Amino acid sequence: MRWCKAGRLILAASALALAGGCGSAQKREAPVDPGLVFEALDKNKDGVLNPEEFAALSKDREAMNRLFKDLDQDHNGVLSRDEFKPAGLIYRW
Repeated sequence: MRWCKAGRLILAASALALAGGCGSAQKREAPVDPGLVFEALDKNKDGVLNPEEFAALSKDREAMNRLFKDLDQDHNGVLSRDEFKPAGLIYRW
């Protein structure tokens, strides 16, 4: 069976929720700005997120690696701000 990109992304998000990543079950009072999250994760301030920086979102490294690969649309090994935006939908930012 072949999975489309959206199907893999949904599967990865489901895996993260089951793994308890990101506190997805917690209620938020105000939405979080994805740009601020991106800036906080970009430890070396190079304007992109590498797999290690992105993995800081959850303790489940394997799930984060799968999600990173799905978000990396141009397959260059880093996430741009635009590639990172769908992560906000998964984490309900």
